[in-house]
Amino acid sequence: MRSSRGFAREYRRNVAFSRTELLLLALIACVAAIDVVEGLSPPADADSLAYHFALPADFLAGGQVYFVPRAVSGAIPLLLQMTYAVALGTGGELTLTLWVTVTCWATVLLFYAMMRRHVSRVWALAAGLVLLTTPAVLYGGGNGQVEIRCALFAIAAVAFIVSSQQYVAPGLMLLGGLCAGFFMGAKFYGLIFVGAAGLVILLQRGGMRDAAIFGFAALFAGFQWYFWNWLHTGDPIFPTLTNLLNYPNSLIWTQEFGRYFSETLASGELPLDRTVFNWLSYPVLSIFNLVERLEGGRTGLGIFSILILPLVIYGLSRREYRRREFVVPLVIAFIFFTVWFFSGTNQRTRHLLSIYPLIMLGFFPVAVNAARRISLSFPLVAGVSTVAAIQIAGQMVFGLNYVTHVLSAETRSAFYQRNVPGANSAHWLNAGLPQKSKVGFMNRQLAYLLKKPSYMIHPHLQILVDGRATAANERLFVAQIKKQGITHLLLSGDWAPSNARSAKQSNFYRLVDRLVQQRCLNLLREFDTLSISSRTLRNFGGKDIKNKDTLFEIVPERCP
Repeated sequence: MRSSRGFAREYRRNVAFSRTELLLLALIACVAAIDVVEGLSPPADADSLAYHFALPADFLAGGQVYFVPRAVSGAIPLLLQMTYAVALGTGGELTLTLWVTVTCWATVLLFYAMMRRHVSRVWALAAGLVLLTTPAVLYGGGNGQVEIRCALFAIAAVAFIVSSQQYVAPGLMLLGGLCAGFFMGAKFYGLIFVGAAGLVILLQRGGMRDAAIFGFAALFAGFQWYFWNWLHTGDPIFPTLTNLLNYPNSLIWTQEFGRYFSETLASGELPLDRTVFNWLSYPVLSIFNLVERLEGGRTGLGIFSILILPLVIYGLSRREYRRREFVVPLVIAFIFFTVWFFSGTNQRTRHLLSIYPLIMLGFFPVAVNAARRISLSFPLVAGVSTVAAIQIAGQMVFGLNYVTHVLSAETRSAFYQRNVPGANSAHWLNAGLPQKSKVGFMNRQLAYLLKKPSYMIHPHLQILVDGRATAANERLFVAQIKKQGITHLLLSGDWAPSNARSAKQSNFYRLVDRLVQQRCLNLLREFDTLSISSRTLRNFGGKDIKNKDTLFEIVPERCP
């Protein structure tokens, strides 16, 4: 038997960090420090202000969870937003922003733990650093975007699925189903993940039994928000089935508006036709930002996966590397991507962040082992170092906006006026409007900032108040805003009569002008504001465009 000194020496040898590992830990600490600085700053991401954080804040203010009849940003699975409500209600905004920071780290930590099972500590740390600094993670990790947190559920689900097969343990499959159900309860894409994982399970040993256990657990954990949507709309994945099956017209959706919604989605969010060629070429088009509207450059997944692809292909060609631990996450990710692409949903690359860690879990261990086998470890080290350096530089640029705020005496109000168009309008409305007023607004980023009762007149996602550019019926518009109890309208743009009568303006613009001429809308105040091209690049010469917000009071007795 070895002496206690021998055990102590072996423990120290296993725990002691090499210089490379210490360097990697130092870089991770620097990146994490910038994450903390972002967490100490007010939230400024557009989607977070529009609904990720705005909905929990509204639920807390109203003392109840209520249905929001708005596609994409209202009638959606809200599991993660409920955790935001807990954080916001417990410790306020600072607790909320730090909570999203910590949950991002939790995903990376679990990713590291899974990677550590197959590669040495130094390689696992390097993989963790690459993931933590991936552009899509930098963009969504410190705000309310749900993709990086869905990745936590996806990694955990795959870990339990693989372990269940290894140890023939149905209980682990049950846990995997629960994690997949959490993904399902956090985003509609979770349905695709559950289906992809279920298909993989079905094709393995004990397929029918394990697939039934997995599916039951997933439905148990994630069905609630789909049932909630069905209760209010008859469509659990509103408005997908409503549009596909041509549901009868209702108060919150019509067939005509459904066609408009689909056409708007296709023109703005689907830059690629759904062909086999585009499906095969999507990774290249995204990674090298060849189609800008995919947003693969600014908020994409980086170049690392394609950089190590040759090593991965070589490794998977050898039988010893085609192990379940590597193949299962890759097959699930492949099925997910295929269904996602051909389903006609939003094609922005960052929406694939939920499964990107699965690709890394399949690719990276194979690449490391293959590089060691054919003596290409040094090129792999050079590739990892280059990618990490580029992405850390991007983190520095991204974080400068928040560092400037935290290290200066800038107030919260000044931060928002610098980062969110119309923030000065919202600040005035909170202080200047009567207590019982209700504001109708179109700039979705103001949803979180407005503390008065309000209604988002989103032109593309709801029809209770029709604010589309084609809207021309002032009587219908007045009836709709009265029904919602709206007393004031905050609209973007210069609504001076000379501009409103211009032939270049939309029907809705002219509709408002007619209501102004009839004195149904009384112009109260104009606010000078900015249309911000990029919060990140404005410190490096990015241009802002001057704009106006106009506040109207509704005078019911003068309305048509």
